[in-house]
Amino acid sequence: MQPHQERVVAELKDLTSKRERLGTFISNPTNSTYAALPDAEKTRLRRQFDIMVQYEGVLQERIDNFAA
Repeated sequence: MQPHQERVVAELKDLTSKRERLGTFISNPTNSTYAALPDAEKTRLRRQFDIMVQYEGVLQERIDNFAA
């Protein structure tokens, strides 16, 4: 694997970890910190999560096409 490809794999791993932590933060019904946030901030966090999922998809597509 080329160095630039290794960086994409590492980026995906890092992004996935961050996305999982954010997902846990916003989906935990007992999280009083999230519950106390203003609705606008909750909306931004959900948008951020959705965009992270899309970004993961793009990185995965790139990885899937390394050999092509």
